[in-house]
Amino acid sequence: EEHPPPKPNVVHDKLDSPSKRHLEFRITPSDSVQTDFSPEPLQRVVRISPSGQLMATGGTDGHVLLWQFPSLRPLLDITAHHREIDDLDFSPDNTAVASVSKDGRGYVWCVKTGNKLKDIEWTPTNGTKYLYKRCRYGRVEEDPKRSRLFLICNPASRVGRQVAYIHLWDTTQSRVTRSATVDESLSALAVRDDGRFLAVGTMFTGSVSIYIAFSLQRVLNVKEAHSMFVTGLEFLPAVSEETSITTVSEAAVISISVDNRVCIHNLPYRRTLPSWLVLILIIITLFATFVFCSVIGL
Repeated sequence: EEHPPPKPNVVHDKLDSPSKRHLEFRITPSDSVQTDFSPEPLQRVVRISPSGQLMATGGTDGHVLLWQFPSLRPLLDITAHHREIDDLDFSPDNTAVASVSKDGRGYVWCVKTGNKLKDIEWTPTNGTKYLYKRCRYGRVEEDPKRSRLFLICNPASRVGRQVAYIHLWDTTQSRVTRSATVDESLSALAVRDDGRFLAVGTMFTGSVSIYIAFSLQRVLNVKEAHSMFVTGLEFLPAVSEETSITTVSEAAVISISVDNRVCIHNLPYRRTLPSWLVLILIIITLFATFVFCSVIGL
């Protein structure tokens, strides 16, 4: 006899407030595979392709493994890096996967052949050594068939005051086309599904910031959103049936941390004056200027 899956266990906390609830999820794994084969195996990152048909894993052995999903049938074993892998991400068209590692290198791989397509290279102007920490693809908003790659880079050493970087890497030109600096090391990166916004989380102050993707202009900065470093970020979808949050804001991102808190950060709509009001203000200004000049005899 089959039993229905267990429902989330909701417990009311009577100590703080009758409206405060704790949600507990009991997850039962249906299948498992080994993804790292180093002497001390440790899986560091798992990514599912946008199509939902591929899975990429990376661990301390530096290999990028591609799997059929959800069957978990192995497809490719790419000897990608000499040290542990920090992050992976699939391109929106499901043809490539990007990888960054603690060996300081970044690459783009073909998901069909496992061949290296591109080196992700950047030379700092100040001579400081930097390491890639996270990578995320994002669609080009005005042309969804195109994509660009975003990366966060932290200084390899913590001597003196050094900045971290957010890079926009053009996948066609194979170079960094825009950068933004952050006053501390970064730990998390997310890009919204339509490619309009990206978010970063910091390592030391637990702050969360939202940027316009194409210009890397910061539009929201939530200082000390967490008491410890941010471990993960995810945007709410740009178009969703659940519009209770996104209807009151231009964007919303969820952040998690080892402080055991989950936070939602909303970007309010950036208000602009309507064109008709701007025209009226210009007319009033010109009229006031004319009257003032007439009064003083000019």
